[in-house]
Amino acid sequence: MRTAPIVVAAPGYFSGDLSLGSLMMAVGAFNQVQQALRWFVDNFSVIADWRATLLRVASFRLALIEMDALSDETTGSSYFV
Repeated sequence: MRTAPIVVAAPGYFSGDLSLGSLMMAVGAFNQVQQALRWFVDNFSVIADWRATLLRVASFRLALIEMDALSDETTGSSYFV
C-alpha cells in the first residue's frame, strides 16, 4: 500500500511539476492521513469490549437500585445509598 501515493503523484514528478522532495512530502502526508483513519479500525475491538463492560455495569447498577426499591417497599428501610 506504500506504493499507492507514489503511483498517484508520479505523473506530477515526471512532468516536472513536483520535485523529489515534494513527492516524498506528498507520500508522507498520505501515510499520516491513512494512519489516522485506521485508528478506529485498529481499536474497534477495544472500544466494543469497553462498551460491553459499561453496559454490564450499568445493568448491574440498575438491578441494585430496583432491588433496593423492592426492599424499601417490604421493610421500610434502605441498605444502599
